[in-house]
Amino acid sequence: MAGTWLNSDGLYLKFGTTKVVPDIGGEFKTYGDLRTIELDLDLSTLGVAGTNTIISDQVFLPVGARIEQVELVTHIAVAGASGTLDVGVINTDRTTIPSAPGAGATAFVAAATTAALATVGTKLVITTGSTFAGTFLGKTVATVGYITARSNTTAQTGNVHIRIKYYTSVP
Repeated sequence: MAGTWLNSDGLYLKFGTTKVVPDIGGEFKTYGDLRTIELDLDLSTLGVAGTNTIISDQVFLPVGARIEQVELVTHIAVAGASGTLDVGVINTDRTTIPSAPGAGATAFVAAATTAALATVGTKLVITTGSTFAGTFLGKTVATVGYITARSNTTAQTGNVHIRIKYYTSVP
């Protein structure tokens, strides 16, 4: 038997076979203020189009992080008609999308097209003001949260590696 449970203390608990699934993301030890979170996203695991899906239950974006850039690297070609991909953040209650410092559902990546991710080896570097830039880029995060992804318009397949680079304090 497998399952999950959000207890009265707000702790997300897993039991059974869901507890032993290896994680697909993490943060590397670095020296200095620039940090990197990396996540591996299998687009076929995303729920219904337009639904925010938490990528990893163990990876959090910390309070006070100032987002520098986001990289998307295609490992398996993305396909799915005219779909787009958003990468965002959701609060630790697992339901509330933060509204500050911008729209949380598109915090890191806003509407990256299937065409932009359709070739294996493609690396998109997204910075403030660039194509597909999310609303948190260049801003300081006000609340801790899980990193999410959602496929818009249609279901997508493929695999994208996500790197979120942020400062822990203003350089």
